[in-house]
Amino acid sequence: MFCLLQKLLARGAALGLLLVLAVLVGCSGGGGKGTVTGKVTYQNAPVTGGEIVLHGSGVPVLVKIEGNGSFKTRDIPPGSYQVAISTDNVQDMGATPGGVQPPPGVKPPVTQDSEKMKALMPTGMPVKVAIPAKYKDPKTSGLTWEIKKGDNPRDFTLTDD
Repeated sequence: MFCLLQKLLARGAALGLLLVLAVLVGCSGGGGKGTVTGKVTYQNAPVTGGEIVLHGSGVPVLVKIEGNGSFKTRDIPPGSYQVAISTDNVQDMGATPGGVQPPPGVKPPVTQDSEKMKALMPTGMPVKVAIPAKYKDPKTSGLTWEIKKGDNPRDFTLTDD
């Protein structure tokens, strides 16, 4: 009789453990996150570096903006987000190669906007694009994003308004 009771309890514990595991796997939403992709432009040109910050109900999510203005990040929890965009983390290389400033009164040989300047920049180094300050704060940017499971493509066209 004792052995029969012991076997029943062992089977019950195993079934209980399987039930708990099934519930946990079902609630984890395995693969239920979103992927965000797109491009950021300002004045009809790519924003060549910086970050997008998604402010939702949890910890803010940072998304890197690449040198061509594109971005892609996976595993974003679905939900509503306020969006901030900043280029503050991109080093302003100044008006001369390497960010070295000329002595006072000496005019730099090229301007930051020239094609020559871009050619002199080290490969892969983003050139800072100054964007309107309103985009740095999710409360003033006017940008929101509803992230769903799967792919969430979106381009951001920044304006002076």
